[in-house]
Amino acid sequence: MPGVKKLFQESENSAKPEYIHGHMFGGLGILAGTVRNWTCIPLSIQLHDGLQAARSLENASVPCASHVVQMVEDAYKAARVFGNSLLLLEL
Repeated sequence: MPGVKKLFQESENSAKPEYIHGHMFGGLGILAGTVRNWTCIPLSIQLHDGLQAARSLENASVPCASHVVQMVEDAYKAARVFGNSLLLLEL
């Protein structure tokens, strides 16, 4: 399956396996509402890592940028539409 990565499990719980398999997604949303009732409206979610094999396919449009760079590019595109914005990243 494309995009599946083998990741080292950093948990201190010895009952968990040493490695896990999964995907690395990057999501972008806009915060809307009032001070008493905030809601995050999702704008995009993209698979950001683990696609090295897909790059070898003919006419592939898989980005080579890092996860952080892809998140900033997505946020920049949204800020161009919405105007002045505050960007917060949690990595």
